[in-house]
Amino acid sequence: MHSFFAVLKVIGILLEVILIFNLLIIVHELGHFLAAKWRGLHIEGFGIWFGKPIWQKRIGGVMYSLGCIPAGGFVKLPQLMDSAIEGQGEFAAKDLPKLKPLDKIIVAFAGPLFSFLLAVAFAIVVWQVGRPVSEGERTTTIGFVQPDSPAAKAGLKPGDEIQRIDGHDIKRWGGQAQDTVMWSIVGSEEERIRLDVKRDGKVEPIEVTPIVEPTKWYQRKGLKMIGIEAMNRPMVATVVVGSAADKAGFKPSDVLVRVGDDPIFGANSIGEWMKANPGKPIAVTVERGAKNADGTFPTTVLNFEPRGFTVGGVFPGSPAEAAGLKKGDRIVSADEKPIVYGSSFIEHIWAHEGKVVTLAVERGAEKVEVKVTPELPLASDASPKLRPSIGISIEPGDGLVFDQRGRTWPIYPHPGEQLSQAAGQIVETVKKLLPTSKSSIGIQQLGGPVMMMRIYYMLFESPDSWRLVLWFSVVINVNLALMNMLPIPPLDGSHITLALVELIRGRPPGARTAKMVEYVQIAGTLLVIGLMLFITLFDVQDVFGGKKEKATMRFKPRTAVEKPM
Repeated sequence: MHSFFAVLKVIGILLEVILIFNLLIIVHELGHFLAAKWRGLHIEGFGIWFGKPIWQKRIGGVMYSLGCIPAGGFVKLPQLMDSAIEGQGEFAAKDLPKLKPLDKIIVAFAGPLFSFLLAVAFAIVVWQVGRPVSEGERTTTIGFVQPDSPAAKAGLKPGDEIQRIDGHDIKRWGGQAQDTVMWSIVGSEEERIRLDVKRDGKVEPIEVTPIVEPTKWYQRKGLKMIGIEAMNRPMVATVVVGSAADKAGFKPSDVLVRVGDDPIFGANSIGEWMKANPGKPIAVTVERGAKNADGTFPTTVLNFEPRGFTVGGVFPGSPAEAAGLKKGDRIVSADEKPIVYGSSFIEHIWAHEGKVVTLAVERGAEKVEVKVTPELPLASDASPKLRPSIGISIEPGDGLVFDQRGRTWPIYPHPGEQLSQAAGQIVETVKKLLPTSKSSIGIQQLGGPVMMMRIYYMLFESPDSWRLVLWFSVVINVNLALMNMLPIPPLDGSHITLALVELIRGRPPGARTAKMVEYVQIAGTLLVIGLMLFITLFDVQDVFGGKKEKATMRFKPRTAVEKPM
């Protein structure tokens, strides 16, 4: 029954994605249609969806239709169409009255205008209902530094507040602007990125040499990274009944803010504290309940005693499989040393390559002793850096399941601010795509309809689905409006450009010029189609996990002698 409802949920989300995608395209085409009617153009047809019509009717000389493929809509305007590109309709353009340049401009401009007006409408709604943002989006504080990363080697630490990157003031973590952490890093044109960070009340400059993860020739090229994540204090989603977290008194919606006397910057903070304070009692401070009058949250201190961790999976052919470990086993000690967090176990395994490690395992109500010998896995493209392992994936055994977004707050950005930020994203992207740019951002990082629908799907999955969808739709519609204004066939901007030239010259192009324009339109159309196919190739790979090869572990084949008795 659970799987049945899960399938229904997926179907429902897909229908919502199709609905919003179609709305964006149909409104754009509706702009062309209404402008064409106003200016008296011959309209051959207006259709919602493509493919074989499941309904059609001619009204006032216009064939209205509903297709069977839910992929937007179209309007047939033979006086604007190029038959070499779009095919011959009922009437050829030469058999219809010539259009004035102003009419061409108005009709071509109406599509982007309607996309922009839809963005304005969505922006007004977002202004009223708000957009939820997480702590991780709004912060400029580092929450986690990946071990052995460029950031770790440069000396960056959790709790460092980033104030400037390459001389630009930083105001938030996420976003596609110069005042955000992520964009400033991936878009940096410097070989060494300078971060001005505030630590212990003092601002100090730290230079980091970014790396670009290697990818295969058919995958998207990697982006610059230094190995940091935003501060996002963990919020409890669920608590496993009977677990250490349940016994400590954790509740859903608790936000973990301190462990001992140290602030918590992310989900890794507790493990790092336990590593630095072995054997000490663990007191976790959580924020619980509604805000106080002064804007703070009530806090509660919980005495936490996590013990062990759960085996999430066992790799085939691994020492763990040979030793008899199973998914769901709880490992509570290694060589009689209690295991309270996963990283301590991993470090113990690293130090015992080729040596037998005795594990105390709880398997349901049964207690089992397992002897396993860590080995060095075989190298692979996905796992170039290897250390001794027994070949398992681990899950926390403390009974805490965190909400991935953490605590969120609604913000109410003015429509003008939303539209400005959306337009700014396009400007920033174009700047990074210029041949003179030395950033790691290229054509491969662009996204097409597949990526757009994938993002919509993820937004619809979230608890604040429609508010996030409306906000994202502002960005998409501004993109549709501005990108369609580019003077590249078959975009609306090419029609506007040609009409402007005709208006300035005072006469239509001659036969020779018209033929050259036709060739340019065909070339431009092929270029746009090729670019979309190129981008879609990477978008489809992302959907099926092709962006980055999944890390796995392979070990030396085991002989019968090597297998445990």
